[in-house]
Amino acid sequence: MGSGLIDMYTKCGNVEDAEKVFKRMPTGNMVAWSAMIQAHVKCVQGQKAAALSQQMQREGVEPDPAMFVTVLSACAM
Repeated sequence: MGSGLIDMYTKCGNVEDAEKVFKRMPTGNMVAWSAMIQAHVKCVQGQKAAALSQQMQREGVEPDPAMFVTVLSACAM
C-alpha cells in the first residue's frame, strides 16, 4: 500500500509527501525503494535518485535488474 501512495504522490508532483510515506515504511522493501527512486527520476531529480540507490545498497537491499535501468535513467539526467 505504501508503494502505491508513493506512486500516487509522484503522479501529483508531490515528491515531499512521497518521501514522508517512504520514511515511515519498513526498511528492506525493494518495491518501496524502487517506487521512491522512480519518483525522483520522474521529477527530474537524478542526483537524489542515484543517492537513494546508494543508500539502499548500504542498507543491504540488493537491486534487481529493473532497478539498474531506473538508476541508469537517473544518471542520464
